[in-house]
Parts: sequence; C-alpha cells; structure tokens
Amino acid sequence: MNRPTRVWLVLLTCLPVAACGTKQYRLDITGAGQALSRVTSDEVDELRPAVSPDGGTLLFDAEGDDERTIVSVDPSSGARRTIYTATTSASQEVAWSPEGDWFAYTTNAPGTWSLVRSMSRSPNSAVAVLVSGEVAPNISNPSVSPDGNRVAFATLIRDRWQIATAYTDGSNFTLLGEGMDPEWSPDGTRLVFNRRVNDWWHIYTIDAESGVEVVQITSGETDNLHPTWSPDGEYILFSSNRGARKASKTGDDVELERLRGPFNLYAIDREGTGLVQFTDGEGLNIDPRWGDDGWIYFASNQVGNFDIWRLRPGQIR
Repeated sequence: MNRPTRVWLVLLTCLPVAACGTKQYRLDITGAGQALSRVTSDEVDELRPAVSPDGGTLLFDAEGDDERTIVSVDPSSGARRTIYTATTSASQEVAWSPEGDWFAYTTNAPGTWSLVRSMSRSPNSAVAVLVSGEVAPNISNPSVSPDGNRVAFATLIRDRWQIATAYTDGSNFTLLGEGMDPEWSPDGTRLVFNRRVNDWWHIYTIDAESGVEVVQITSGETDNLHPTWSPDGEYILFSSNRGARKASKTGDDVELERLRGPFNLYAIDREGTGLVQFTDGEGLNIDPRWGDDGWIYFASNQVGNFDIWRLRPGQIR
C-alpha cells in the first residue's frame, strides 16, 4: 500500500530485545498509573487511538494485510465495533474537532494522500478535502486547533518532514520548520512535535502562529515519540525507549548500542521537568493520546499484534 511512512515504523521494524512475532510481552503500570485495561482484541494491528471529546466514541487505525481503515468502538467496553471509512481506499490518523461533530484524517481516496474532514461524525460520512497531496506531499499526523479553525500536520518536502498549518478551508498554508507529529496545546498557542537531532527523536514545542520560540523538551540518547498534551496543557505525554541501551564490544573498544525497544509511556511538564513513567513493559507501547475523558489511550503489542489499551493517570505530583 502506498502511504506515508510514520516515524515509529521507521524506527521499530523489529525489536532486538522484545522480538517481533506473536510472542506476548509483559505490560505493567507504575505507581503513576491505574486501571490498566485492554480495549480491543482484533487480529489486525490497531493504532493511533483518538477518543471523541464527549468520551463516547474511540476511533483508531485498523491495519490488515491489504487495507487500512478507521474503526470505532465504545472506549469503555470495546463493543459496537464499526468501520468508519471505505475499504476501497486507505484512511488513517484521526483528529477530532473540538466539539466532536466532525473529524479530520488522511486518506488516498482522492488519488494522492490528502487531508480531509468528515461532514459529520457518522460512519462513512461525506468528506471535504482540506489540504490536497499536491499542496502537501505525503501529508500525515493531523491535529485540529482548539477553536476548530486551523489544522496542523506533517508533510514531506525535499525528503524532510516539515510541520505545517492551514485553515480548515484550505487557505493560508504555512510551513513552521522541520518536524513530525504536531499537536495543538489546549489553549491553541503552541504546537508540540518531534524533531530528529543527532540520530535521536526529541520533543519540542513551538509558537503556533509565528513559528518562533522553539523549546526543546527532551534530550539525551533516547527516542521520544508521539507527543500529546494533557487536557489541562500542563503535561506532555509521549512514548520513549529511554533505558533501552546495552554495552557491546567492538575490537578493544566498548561502545553503547541503541536498542529500538522496548518503548513505554512517560509524561513531562511543559517546561521539560518532572518526568513520570506510566507503563513498564517489554514490548512497544506507543501512540498515546490523553483524552478529555481523563483516560490515556495507547497502542501496545503486548499480545504480539497491536491492540488499543487504556489507563487512568494517578497523582503525578
């Protein structure tokens, strides 16, 4: 299938320590998390969860061998599984509007990968193209602003991922700089995103209007992916392989080799301090989203393929 390559797919083709396949991996929560539960259990890979603002509908990517569609379930029970987009084209990466009456996503239904919005929150709703693939090649990772007037996304230009914004009528296309996976802060003033630095992915924030005031949130020899804001805007939730390193000998020298996993969920305050770990697992715990309902939703390959899980954060401080 011709589709944009997501960051975690580049990094996590196979794990050296938590080997790929159908092996089950340990997944626990730390003292900062509670009420861990598995939401979905289909045999396809289920990724990038997005719960509606009212907490009633959980949308996510469902990827099989020959198709990628957007599917919904009840977030509390995993019941009422419904296919939301056509299986004749590929669709992925949902971002809800602030009121939950529509959602944006990327699809190749127009012929090239484009950013579209549904005309309602119903399954198989008609869509309008917000930004076409001719304007923004390999468009991915959309996020709708808190006022519903703009959308942020990533686009691949001259082999470099760039953060871009546009109004929801498709006007005022603006490039803000290198990065991927942008998300608006709850007050609409800043974007959090990933940028690669010295072969490591780190988390940054940037002024959403001007593209200045770039602040690096994470550092060090770790990959920190899929940043998302807490509902109050005080914390940034993300997935990281921090600690996943080992010593190996090359001739007479001992060098540190980076492992690609495991990945677990962490939160840090918006100033880059006060790191908190939520999961302690041996596999890949990725794609976290902190819903307005208070739950943290994420994808985990704990049973071999990716399913959607959730946990409720406890007292962080």
